[in-house]
This record gives sequence, structure tokens and C-alpha cells, in this order.
Amino acid sequence: MQAGGYYLWGPDLTSGGAQTPQSYIMYQNLMAGATVTAGGDVGRLHDWMTNVFYSAAAGTTTIDLTVTPELINCVALAGVNWLSGGVTCQFYTHNGSGYELQCDLFAQRDGQPVMRVFDAVTTDRVRFVFTSTSTLYVGEAAFGEALQMPSCPAVGYQPGQWSDNDEVSVSQTEALNFGASTINYRGSTEVMQLNFLPYEFLYNQWSAFRHAAKGKPIWVGFNQRDLPGLVIFGHWRQNTPKFDSPYFSSVTLTVDGIV
Repeated sequence: MQAGGYYLWGPDLTSGGAQTPQSYIMYQNLMAGATVTAGGDVGRLHDWMTNVFYSAAAGTTTIDLTVTPELINCVALAGVNWLSGGVTCQFYTHNGSGYELQCDLFAQRDGQPVMRVFDAVTTDRVRFVFTSTSTLYVGEAAFGEALQMPSCPAVGYQPGQWSDNDEVSVSQTEALNFGASTINYRGSTEVMQLNFLPYEFLYNQWSAFRHAAKGKPIWVGFNQRDLPGLVIFGHWRQNTPKFDSPYFSSVTLTVDGIV
């Protein structure tokens, strides 16, 4: 994959990146049951991808929430006006004596979903700090414990970044001149073939995910260690899992959403 020490096509995923269990699914959102102590009405941040956005004036916006002590290793955002609003975000957890920064969140495009996984901590308080140069808009936010897959997607993985469903229409005048084209944005589709899922994982963690997240949007990160920017947020479906051996199963997860 390398020549003269340089990558020919991107990060070297064969030396451990794609072969190690770095795929995560974020679906357990503790924000839904949290108590807001600062930041105003945050109900719009966990309304399961409606077209109603949380908004705040330009500057610094701090959202403080309390929860029953929970294990947290992930934070995720979607529907943020990152570029047009000049938005950045920091996520903190409380360690008993003060707030500790867990990660910075930012993106390259408006609406691009982000997800960050960090070392798990048990806490009863979290804080979002948004900084924006114009009005802030946030569609969805989540924090909690992300589901770590036992293995990364196998051969046949279809990244959402390379498989958009947009439709481009081109008009033509009576004089056979081309008119302006129009684009119908229809999001992206990501398909993940997950192999070597142990029997216990399928009947415990995967079963819990399947029931709790049914009909709800999720965040999926293909490789949070090497490629944390490869995240899709949207609605999901799965095929019927099959057993490839007495001990392991496989499942195909499909997500229709935004990248």
C-alpha cells in the first residue's frame, strides 16, 4: 500500500486500521432524559431528526445537563451550520471536581454529522460549549455509550461518502440550448457487511440495539481511530442475521442519511 514511505491512496488500513474493532454505532442518547441547568430549551436536540432546529445567537452558547451517573464514551452532532455559522464545539464531562474536556467537534461542511469516541468515563454532568460567528443552528445532539462492533466492515463495504443518491436534471430549450441544471438532494446510502459477530454479541448487544433504535436515526462511524470523519447519520435497516459457523454470525447494516 506504500511506496517510499508515502500512502498511494490514503491511510494504510491494512496495518491495523480497518482490521481492528473501531466501528461504532451511537444510538443510546442520554440527552432525552437529562435535566437542563443551562442552555434553554434543548428538546429540539433530541427530537429524532425533525426539521425543527435548536438555535442561539452568535457568540458562545453553553449547554449544561445533569443525568443519573452513566458510562459515557461518545458524543455526536448532526444538522449544524458549521461553515456558514462559523461553528465549533467542545464537549466536557464532570469528574467530581470540575469539567474535563473530552473532545473538540468541527466539520468541513454545513450539515455534516460528527461523532467522537473517547475513553469511557462515569459522570452525572456534561457540558456542550458552542462558539459561532452568526446564529447557531443544531439539528440533533447525543451523548452516551456507543456500541462498539467486534470487527470493522468487511470487503464490500460501501461508504456513504462515495454513494450519494442525488438526482441531477438538465433542461433543454426549443433552440436546443442547455438550461440550468437542478439537483434533487436525496442523501447517501452506506452499506456495511459485518462478519465474525460472536454469538453472545448478537444475542445481547445487537439485540438491544435493534429493539431500542427501531425507527430512530443513528450515527455510524466506520473507523473512529484512523478516519473519524467517516460518519453517517440517518435511518437504518438490517438483513436477517445468519450464522456462518456455530460460534459466529454476520449481518448487513444499511443506513440512509447524510454524510
